[in-house]
Amino acid sequence: MGAKSAARPPPNNSNKNKPTQTQAAARPPKPLEFAPRARKPAPRPARAAAAAPPPPPPPNAATTLSRARRIPLYAALGVASATGLYVAFLAHSLLRPYEPAYAVPADVADRYDSNAVRFDADVDSMERKTGIVRLRRQLAARARGDVLEASAGTGRNSAFYDGGKVRRLVLLDRSGAMLAEARRKWLEIKREGGRAARVRDVEFRAASALDRIPGPGGDAAARFDTVVQTMGLCSTHEPELLLRRLGDAVKDDGRIFLLEHGRGWYGWLNGWLDRSAPGHADAHGCWWNKDVGAIVERSGLEVVEISRPWYHLGTTWWVELKRASEAETPHTRNRLRFSTLLALLPQR
Repeated sequence: MGAKSAARPPPNNSNKNKPTQTQAAARPPKPLEFAPRARKPAPRPARAAAAAPPPPPPPNAATTLSRARRIPLYAALGVASATGLYVAFLAHSLLRPYEPAYAVPADVADRYDSNAVRFDADVDSMERKTGIVRLRRQLAARARGDVLEASAGTGRNSAFYDGGKVRRLVLLDRSGAMLAEARRKWLEIKREGGRAARVRDVEFRAASALDRIPGPGGDAAARFDTVVQTMGLCSTHEPELLLRRLGDAVKDDGRIFLLEHGRGWYGWLNGWLDRSAPGHADAHGCWWNKDVGAIVERSGLEVVEISRPWYHLGTTWWVELKRASEAETPHTRNRLRFSTLLALLPQR
């Protein structure tokens, strides 16, 4: 008994120092000797922005121009293009003019009989590019009531009349071939519809405007509210008489609207027009070097307005006339002459 007690190993007291599971859970954790750097998580919008594609490159100056700035810029480019084309046309015609081997008569209206079929194709592109078509449209828009168009040609103004203002339209030209083209064109206008197609009564007269012109419906005593003529003075050998006939055909309170081409503002340009005029008249039936201002002055009609687009160098004339007042005084006559002289100066 005493031997067994002496052989028993001594008790292990180390477990007494170990904490229990409950004590370990309650005791705070021992701080680490170093603190790891923690990255703060990015917010969700930042993550979405990081995943989005890169922004487009900044727009160039052309796309940042406002509409208010683009419109004048485009208008200036259009005017510059029209002026350049018109100058190029003049240069081509003047530097290499056609010179006929015979004397060209003053009356070249008969050229239109042979040119009638191809006339529109020859002039359409150039008139559009140089702004003549726009001027035709503006001129025809001024017509109202019973309208006479003298020197109507192939009816290049027909589509621009407003059927809401024009009651009756008479197209007069001495060339039956040109008038046949105008009739064919009017049938196309009626089929396509539009404001011009609403004109109720259209009459085609193959006659010379140098003769007395009967009024609407052929009534010799009747007169028209509006008379229109475009590019007609250049083809007749009696332009003053032509204007007087137009004055006889319009009412006292009516208006005569002309769109003509003739001498420009500059001496060098008029010299070129003079040198090339015979060939141009022989080929196209138009003496383009006439002094429109002097013709108007000698016609005896009263000037309402004369303007000349600067981009045509003064060679295109917009003229509004009326019958001379019976109560016209010398002061009024001098004022009208002065207004005609002002049209001879460049306008900007």
